[in-house]
Amino acid sequence: MKRVLKSSLAMLLVAVLMFSLVACGENRNSPEGVLKSALNELKAGNFEKAEEYFLNPDRTMLKRAGMESIGDSISIIFKEIEYEIISKENVDENTVNITVEITTTDMTPVFNDLFSGIMEYAMTVISSGVEPTEEEITQKVSEIFVECASKPDLAKTTSEVVVKAVKFEDTWKLEADEAFFDAISGELSKAIASMTTIFE
Repeated sequence: MKRVLKSSLAMLLVAVLMFSLVACGENRNSPEGVLKSALNELKAGNFEKAEEYFLNPDRTMLKRAGMESIGDSISIIFKEIEYEIISKENVDENTVNITVEITTTDMTPVFNDLFSGIMEYAMTVISSGVEPTEEEITQKVSEIFVECASKPDLAKTTSEVVVKAVKFEDTWKLEADEAFFDAISGELSKAIASMTTIFE
């Protein structure tokens, strides 16, 4: 049971990491425009439009990992994103560093609630004497996560990060690093890491 629950959390993290590589927008005329569009599309959950706006996105990894089924859960993480572009620095004619302040839901308290929900579910399973399939467990963990992440008045976290925009074949594209991922996801990777250690 612990193995399957840990696997479900790891799958959720992989899905978020994959989706974090695929934000998009409609404005290719400037680095700031591309970043604004990327964040807006993330917030709207329009992941399918995003591949061409980031360097080296790999949706096939998502498909191979079997993550398509929890896409709705992932979109909840990004829908509360608010941002403000603070400044930009022209490194050279093909590279611009954009400083942006991003505010979104803090995932640590969300995952504290998720842990409680998983434990309650585990106790129910044990009491029933019926071992669910891995698919059923993954679906249930996703449902619990959606419930936890949809509560009103959730805590927010704000991060200031530098996003690199690179001109690639006359089009500006973004390089998403770990700091950017942490900012848009409310430090989700840290929240998941703290939970997965419990199941080791």
